[in-house]
Amino acid sequence: MADAGDSKSPALHGCVGSTPTSGTRPGMRFRGRKGSRDNLRGVKTLADGNALRNPLSPWTLPTIVVLGVFAIAPGCASSNAAPNAAAVPRATAVTPAAAPKNAPESLTTQELIGLERTAGSTPPLPHEVEPATAPVAGIAGTPGPSPAFGPENAPVRIYLFTDFQCGVCPRLVEPIKHLARAYPDDVRIVLKHHALATHGRAASLAAASIAAFRQSKFWEFHDRLFANPARNSDADLVALAEALGLDVARFRAAMDDEAVTEQVKYESALAVSIGLVGTPGLVVNGRLEKGWGSYMGLESVTKREIARARQIAASGVPAGRVAYEATRQSGPQGEKLAAALFTASK
Repeated sequence: MADAGDSKSPALHGCVGSTPTSGTRPGMRFRGRKGSRDNLRGVKTLADGNALRNPLSPWTLPTIVVLGVFAIAPGCASSNAAPNAAAVPRATAVTPAAAPKNAPESLTTQELIGLERTAGSTPPLPHEVEPATAPVAGIAGTPGPSPAFGPENAPVRIYLFTDFQCGVCPRLVEPIKHLARAYPDDVRIVLKHHALATHGRAASLAAASIAAFRQSKFWEFHDRLFANPARNSDADLVALAEALGLDVARFRAAMDDEAVTEQVKYESALAVSIGLVGTPGLVVNGRLEKGWGSYMGLESVTKREIARARQIAASGVPAGRVAYEATRQSGPQGEKLAAALFTASK
């Protein structure tokens, strides 16, 4: 992935829009050989199984298309300028971290690229919760708890800001899952919503996913939405809730809950305030990654951050504060990012 603020870096894939305005209505721990070739080869079988279980549509997936070269293009950006959003500089060079001892079988470059085209092809991440942060002064809306996956004390914290109507965001679904499974002790993923106002259904889809999150089914809902982006009407969302076994009355009520609306509004405005004006956007221990390049790029950044985090831990920082300190020390925006993204307990 390109370094934020590096003018020589290639443009990345993503979406452009603006943040929602006030009043907008957001209307298995993985078992076995995690991330192995067997998972990719079983995509069609799993997809056919989903088609049998889900009355919405045949949830079949296309055969993986292998790309010979990486496509690199701009990300979706907000029309709202990020206030005082200084670019995060390149990280200080450190020795890259080695792959974990229990890492899954390595995938080829072609297989890693193929992950981008198979949203929902592997089991969803298990339900985990990241507590709500303290509100940042001047940002509209109200923070809420977020979907997460990975150890709370993981040395690398990755915040993913996504939009369910972003044409590129589906490409991150399987790569992010593969990364989390490949580094089970080192990475925690926290998902935040950045519902661009130019995407008419984005806020409603984000609200629906939070409603599913309240019933511990966020990642299942997330994967199905991205695998079937055209099925985004209110009727489709209710049908999906039914297919996942949710209490539909509770689901409908949560979608209309003001607290949910305010959370979507807050997270979208927060993204812009820290310099992620488009989708997708990631913060990796304080490093801003705008748009999407490739799994290999994200893994490279992650390995460097694991190595940097180990240096911070070696200085005597407790395990539970390593990712926070790595973020705080990441550059000119470090203090701001740490305060905005981590819970008060950190």
